[in-house]
Amino acid sequence: MKNNSTILRSPSFLKGMARVCDLFGHLDDYRYSEDPDAELIQRDWELTGQDLMKEIVNGRKISAC
Repeated sequence: MKNNSTILRSPSFLKGMARVCDLFGHLDDYRYSEDPDAELIQRDWELTGQDLMKEIVNGRKISAC
């Protein structure tokens, strides 16, 4: 297992001051998705389809809500 000590390490005073002065957010790189809602909805439907397929394969009757 990879040991990631950056989670436990507290930021230094200089890094904190640099973040205060970083008005445009260039110091921290974040992974922003272009459309996170679309990705989450797609994943929800994929899981729903997988659940339906399991029930169909097992031969169980799928009842309406």
